Amino acid sequence: MTRPETFTMRRHATEGLAPIRLFPTQRAAAALFLLAFLTGCGGSTPQQSEAEGLPAEEPAVANDEVTVAPQPVRAACAQVAAILGAMPADSLTVSERVVTDYLADRSGPGCRVRLDGLASSYGSTARPNDVVREALPTRGWNEDFGYAADGPDGTGFALRWRGVTCLFQGMWDGGDDADPTDVPADRYALEVNCLESGAGQ
Repeated sequence: MTRPETFTMRRHATEGLAPIRLFPTQRAAAALFLLAFLTGCGGSTPQQSEAEGLPAEEPAVANDEVTVAPQPVRAACAQVAAILGAMPADSLTVSERVVTDYLADRSGPGCRVRLDGLASSYGSTARPNDVVREALPTRGWNEDFGYAADGPDGTGFALRWRGVTCLFQGMWDGGDDADPTDVPADRYALEVNCLESGAGQ
């Protein structure tokens, strides 16, 4: 089976962390990384393990067809990756795959940006999801507040740019309020899935 191209900047395995609840809804190397993505060059990368404390990344494709994201979608993912590339992380990957917008009930060829790191690297007010949510609107992106949701273990929202919809999901361990002895896993992940917007979006 032919797999889509996947790009990795850094990866360090971290083991022994309990899985957290999944909430429903890294200056010079970064430039080379984005150039490789936009020109379609790259290699393969292993998937995240559930043992690392966050949900594993899904396989890139579920069929024998190569998924090629439209150029505007690639450009959107490149912008997101450029912002996240300036932040501390264990890994930052970009891959092309079929992306599903569950709220709009539609799927299409797209790309995914995923950052994994230590929650303690960011604090509670400067997580990567907060940084991109604040930075992208200054570059012409608009938020669709119909996708906005927050919970103790994460956040979800959507931003649109030039006919592209990107779905953001920040994930971390918010701890157990009912157990004062619970120590939250020091893990954080931000997953961004982009595809062309549907008609009327």
